[in-house]
Parts: sequence; structure tokens; C-alpha cells
Amino acid sequence: ITSGSGRYIIQDNDVVALDEFEARNMGDPATLADFLKWGVQEYPAEHMGVIFWNHGGGSISGVCFDELNDNDSLSIREIDSALYTVFESMTDRFEFIGFDACLMGTVETANILASYSRYMIGSQETEPGNGWDYTVIGNYLADNPGANGAELGEAIADGFYESCKQTGEEQDATLSVIELDKINAVVEAFNVFAKYDASEDTSVLTNVIRNIENADNFGGNNRSEGYTNMVDLSGLANACGDYADASAVVSAVESAVVYNKVGSTHSGCCGLSIYYPLAVQGSTELKVLEDISISPFYSSFIDRQDFSSSINYDDSQNYDDGAYCDEESGCYYFCEGDTQYCYDQNEGQYYSYDPNSDNWVQTSTSCDYNSYDYSGSNDDFGYNDDYWFSDDSCWQDGSNMEYDDNSGCYRSRSVNNNHWDYADQIEHTGESPYIKFLKAPVIDDDGIYSFTLTPKSVDRTASVSAYVYQVIDNDALLLGETTEINCDWDKGQFEDGFDGYWLSLPDGQNLSISVVAITDEYTVYSSPILLNGEETNLRFKLYTEDYSIVVEGAWDGIDDSGASAKSVKQINSGDKIVPLYTSVSLVDDSDEETLWEGAEYVVSGSLELTYALLEEADYLYAFCIDDIYNDFYLTDFVEFAVDANGDTYFYIYE
Repeated sequence: ITSGSGRYIIQDNDVVALDEFEARNMGDPATLADFLKWGVQEYPAEHMGVIFWNHGGGSISGVCFDELNDNDSLSIREIDSALYTVFESMTDRFEFIGFDACLMGTVETANILASYSRYMIGSQETEPGNGWDYTVIGNYLADNPGANGAELGEAIADGFYESCKQTGEEQDATLSVIELDKINAVVEAFNVFAKYDASEDTSVLTNVIRNIENADNFGGNNRSEGYTNMVDLSGLANACGDYADASAVVSAVESAVVYNKVGSTHSGCCGLSIYYPLAVQGSTELKVLEDISISPFYSSFIDRQDFSSSINYDDSQNYDDGAYCDEESGCYYFCEGDTQYCYDQNEGQYYSYDPNSDNWVQTSTSCDYNSYDYSGSNDDFGYNDDYWFSDDSCWQDGSNMEYDDNSGCYRSRSVNNNHWDYADQIEHTGESPYIKFLKAPVIDDDGIYSFTLTPKSVDRTASVSAYVYQVIDNDALLLGETTEINCDWDKGQFEDGFDGYWLSLPDGQNLSISVVAITDEYTVYSSPILLNGEETNLRFKLYTEDYSIVVEGAWDGIDDSGASAKSVKQINSGDKIVPLYTSVSLVDDSDEETLWEGAEYVVSGSLELTYALLEEADYLYAFCIDDIYNDFYLTDFVEFAVDANGDTYFYIYE
């Protein structure tokens, strides 16, 4: 078939066309419902299964993106409506529903499919382009026609993993088999777990966010490749373990995931992901979340965090640190003139901050800490959870199904209100009002660049990293982010640990890098490039023990529709690589970013990147302090140079 749509069967090792008709939208649930009705009626069987094959994007963007219809996809609620439509003509559930697609091994998907199937098979991570091994699947079914979904799922997972090994992609592979009858226990345990509202105390919320951002996540989730916002479910629960008991959630997940085949990159993943906004993309995805969330308490937690992000710059808010009380430590902080004081209620002792030693020292003062009006660790910004809970504390869930006579398919009523519109107002200014300094960023006599945050600012800081730029003529090219920062969170002290080494092409061009994943063995990086004239991302691993580098290939990342690219393209001899950079002008005050192209490098043999001291040139360095409200503070740049002897030295950039 060259155009239109068709239906086929596999018969005697051949693909046989049964019907051909005009092209239909593969992202329309009516198309899916019509196909399922036909399959159930024409080919009834004791055990039936459904496989979705194509690109996937996780819980928010769904699966099966139709390039001929503006990349329309099947959301998991649309899959729900199609299955609901056909289910009335079935006598039993499907034995399994599988996704030969990226990122669909999620708890939101499993929760919806539990009504229609005994098992679900899906990957938490992106899938390599080769996908499942259908020869293995066919042979297994021929030898085991009575296999249940768990047994077949194990064969599918093993076959998939072996096919990944043949192409050298097994380290990143994930595929899990979920017993859907046990998903309700997962949902119940998670709902009880999520009742603990970490958002009520900002210092607790900050620790939770820091821990969640360090949990295993899938699909890249970086500025170069895009964001899926899919995080390991047990990893998220354990990230909150200091404040809420995660054991019941972890135990329920372990029971539901009856088989989990994973490579070394995600060796600790549990087999199910959950949506968490590592980077909020706007109101649309949050409306989708409301429609698929497994817990109102979790939804309210996300809502509160993002609501706070949207009003960071409300003129009615007061962001000055002023007097601040840390309830957990019993310390009261206040300022008199240019001196910062702390009263430790537990010790009955006053301290003053000494900027020369960067420490709090005991002092005597005539000040009375009781005379100050303190702000606490709770920033509520007027948020309340009435949207989620009625007066009798019941979950106000408004989703339902409506029958569409024109298509003969039930359709889920989507969230249609302006509650989430605030997410479209979230700003990323680089001047977060929550970041204040006890010691402003400064270079000391030893050439160390450091700063100290106020206690209140520490409570509102999610992470600290640094940006490195290379100066070429009047432009600064972003080389990327380094996490080589020495952090003392208890004291709020941070200093650079940068050694001047960077990743480069064989011709010496530094790459602009983003961190994708960090394991004990290696760090996975991504770098934007042109490969033979097409924009993509170079993926590679830097091994911790010997600093050797393995190039995985080129991956297109997440597109604007939320679809994840499957294939990792191999880099071959003769390929042309042009590194790409975000560039800012050093003479133009507009701060407008532009795309800057490096020189073309032609691969000869295999591509071998280098990890070495930066070339002789001028560079800029600035700390990036991410707050918990989706904004950040970028410190003043300092300039450092690498000379012909490989020595690195810093000085203030004017």
C-alpha cells in the first residue's frame, strides 16, 4: 500500500493485505476503536493482546504520533476511551497490552489499562530503533500457545534485551511486565504516601525537590534534548523517605512489576515511571496531568509548587530576607545595619556573621531577637487546595466519558477550565528574588570563586551548578554546565571545583554539553550538533575510572509534539559534524541568545572524542543557582584563561 490505511495478517511467514481504505488519523481514538472492534469480532481467541508500535512520549504526550496529521497522538485517556468503546463487545479482558514505543512504562498508563487487561508491557526509557524482536515473540507463541501475559511478557523483554545487545545498546534498555490486577494496591499505597504535604514547609519541600531531581529519570530531560518529565516511581517515593514512609509504595510496586529487564544505566529503576515536572512546559501538560493523576494529594502537591512558581514576581510579595526563623534548627536571623545576626534559641547564644572568615562567631549584642517580625519557612502565596477537595474532603474528579455518535466511539471529556493558566506565566529570569547572599560571589587570593547564601535562601535553593562560556571575538559561546561544585548545604557555602577539563571533538573544538545521567561508572552527556546538515544531539559516555569516552551516536531527542525519537544514529566515517552553541553578545546589552555554528569536522574512522584541558583561550564562568520555584540566579561572570602551559587563572570580567 502506498497511500491510505490498511489491515493485514501474518500468514505463512508473509504479510497478507486484507483491506485497504482511505488514510485515517492514527491519533484519533475512533481509529483505534474501529480496529479493535474488527479484530475482536473477526479473530476472537481465548487470549488476545494489543501492541502499540511507533513513537512514545510518556504519560503526558502518549503514543502513536501520526506525521500526516500534525503529529496527533493517542493520549492515554484516548486509549482509555477506545478500549471502553470496544470492551462492551468483549467477554474477557485482553491478556496483555504492550507498547513497543518509548517511555510508556508509566503508572498513569498502567492505572488506566487495569480495567481492560491483565498485564501491561512497557519501557520506562526510550527504546532503540530496532524495538521488540517479533521473531522471538512469534516462535515463543508457536511453542507456547497457552502462555499467559506474564510468561509472554518475559519472553518479549528477554528478546528485546538480546536484540539491544546485538547493537550495543543494552546499557540503556528497560522493559517491564506489570500485573495490572496489582496496580490498585500501588495507587492506594501512593495515595496514602502522598497525603504527607511536603509543600507546607519550604525547607522540607526544598529537600524533597533536591532528592527527586537526583532520582532516576527517563528520556533525557535536559535543555539540549527536551523534557519528558518521567521519573522512576519508587525513586520519587524514596526521595521523600525522610518525611513520609515510602516502604508501602516500594513494596506494592515490587509486587506489581513481575519482570523487569534493565541495563546498567538504570540498574536501580523499579519498572514504573510517574510524571513529575522537572521542567514545566506550560498549562497544557498540567491539564493532562489532572485528567490522569493517580492521587489528588500528589496533584495538589504539584499544583502548589507550580502555582508558587507563577507568582514569583508579584509586586505585592516581599522577597527581602529581613528577619527569618528556621523552625527546625531553632535559629532566628536578623540584620542590624550591615551586620547579620543569629540567635540560637537552643543555646541561648547570639552569633554574628564574619565575612572575612565566612563563619558565624559568638558575639554579645544589645539587640533583642524578640523585637523582630520573622518570616517562617512557609511560603504559601495564598495557595489552597479547595480545587482538589470538597468540603467533605472528597476528591473532586470531574473526568468522564461522552459518546460521540459521529465516530461511534466514547471520548474522554478533557479538562476545560482556566485553573492551570498560571503555568503559562512562569518566568525564567536569571535573577530569582529568592537568592540572597551572606557573602556575595567573590574570587579569593587562591583563585577560588565562592559565595555563601543566607539561611532562608538555602531553604529555597534546589541545586547549584556553573555555566562555562568560551569567548570568541565579541561573542560568548555556551560550552555547557558543570556540576564540579563543592557544596556545604548546612553552612550555605559553595565554591568552584572546576579543573579546566572539557570534552571536545578530535579537532579541538569544545562541545556544548548537558548532563543526561550520572551512574557510579560513567556520566552520559548530550551535545547539540549538525550531523550531515541535520540538527540532532551527540550522545556519549565519560567513564569515571579512566576518563575514557564511548560515543553512543546521535539522537534527535523530544520534538515539539512530545514524541521521543527512537533510533540512535551511528556515527560513521565520512560523516560531517558541526558543533552548535548558544551564543550571547558581549557588546550588545539585549542578552538575546542566538545559535552559533562551529567549524565542520569530517569523521575519519571511528569518532573518538577527547577529555582534556581547555585550549588556550579566554573563558567565562558563572554560578547558576536554581531555586525551587522554577527560576534561577546567574551570578556575575568571572573570566578565566588557559595559557600555553596549561595553567588556569581567574580574574573579574568587566
